[in-house]
Amino acid sequence: MKHDTFKVAFPPKTEARKRKIEALQASWVLAKHNRPFTDAEVFKEVMVTVLEELATDKSMDGVIASVKQVSLSARSAIRRIEALSDAVQGVIIKGLSQANYFSLAIDESTDSTDVVQGTSSTQHRLFRQLVAESEEATHDDLLLHNDVRWLSKGKAVDRFCALLDEVKAFLRLSKIRAAADHLALLGDEKFMSNVAFLADIFGHLNQLNLQLQGRGKTIDMVEKLESFTRKEMFESDISIGRLLHFSTLKSQALGQVTELMVDFIKQLRANFTSRFEDYSIPKYIIAFVRDPLTVRPNEAALEMELIDFQTSSLVSDALRSAESTHERNRLTHKNLENCLRIKVTSISPDIQKIATDGRCQFSH
Repeated sequence: MKHDTFKVAFPPKTEARKRKIEALQASWVLAKHNRPFTDAEVFKEVMVTVLEELATDKSMDGVIASVKQVSLSARSAIRRIEALSDAVQGVIIKGLSQANYFSLAIDESTDSTDVVQGTSSTQHRLFRQLVAESEEATHDDLLLHNDVRWLSKGKAVDRFCALLDEVKAFLRLSKIRAAADHLALLGDEKFMSNVAFLADIFGHLNQLNLQLQGRGKTIDMVEKLESFTRKEMFESDISIGRLLHFSTLKSQALGQVTELMVDFIKQLRANFTSRFEDYSIPKYIIAFVRDPLTVRPNEAALEMELIDFQTSSLVSDALRSAESTHERNRLTHKNLENCLRIKVTSISPDIQKIATDGRCQFSH
């Protein structure tokens, strides 16, 4: 018995459909190479320039004209990337729905020294039980700093200091050979003073880190970095043993200041100064960036130019208009997800089918 073979029939490659296919191919290549949407127009300009250089006669005029007609605007690139990503996702979902079995690859949980933590689940459970039964414990568990999921070292050390009594009690009850060595180390006043100091200084660095995060903080970032770099109070606070800014060291380690702490603060300040010296910006420039219409001309180097700038009605109207437009932020969460899917996939989508789909109207 002869079986009929069914094939998907695509319409002839009209000029419009050819343009769609070319645009989709270009977007696919750019997305695979992590290029921004706006590079598509540059991509087209490069192609035209190269073709014009290679053409010694009129034989390439048709090809050059065809390339110029390909729509590669950043706005249409968003829809092309979305269509390509949806096609890839469709292939993945279809493949999963037809699979009889699934294979799961589960990674080990390791600490910052790459030591596997999975075999210590029993000890961890026993420690959590001890902490739960403690009336003095302020937390229910320690925090683990590892390389897989980033967690603030400062918070991890701070939590360790907060549960220090419970850790010592657990080690006294433990039958593990290394428990006695760990307990002895925790009884070393100099060692624990340094641990308490790290909890405090990491806390200050964490706070600075949070202040630098978020959008539109360019000038704020410069000011925060300069402020932190100029805080001699840390150095003097440690040197004279006042410890107003080192509460953990003062309360848990009885304020024992070591030479290592003093050197650390000095090196930290020197490191910040050298790393961020290029961020030193005159105050009048910072004021101008914050609000160019209110900075006084005599505070700026270009007084004449600033006066002209401030008295321009066009500038004033532009600065007081809406902060953003629809052109500014195309890399939304959804767009980023689509780009990432295209970047990591080994699937090649059926671009001819996508071009035939009625949703792919990339004429502008």
